[in-house]
Amino acid sequence: MEVLHSAAASGDEAAVRRALQSAPAHVQKEEHGRSALMLAAAGGHEAVVSLLLSAGAPWNAIDRCGQCAGNYALDA
Repeated sequence: MEVLHSAAASGDEAAVRRALQSAPAHVQKEEHGRSALMLAAAGGHEAVVSLLLSAGAPWNAIDRCGQCAGNYALDA
């Protein structure tokens, strides 16, 4: 999970593809509820956002503050 989130945050599409082989696209970090999709959206990484959505990441999942990936994208 950590590798997926780190790769998504940095916009590394190849690393996200590799990480998705061992981590599900929907996984959220327990402590704050952020998902790889949220991190990619916050960074403006369109290709990674598209990849994660195609892999089944829910666009409407919320973090512990009630924010979804769309909120992260708007804030960025």
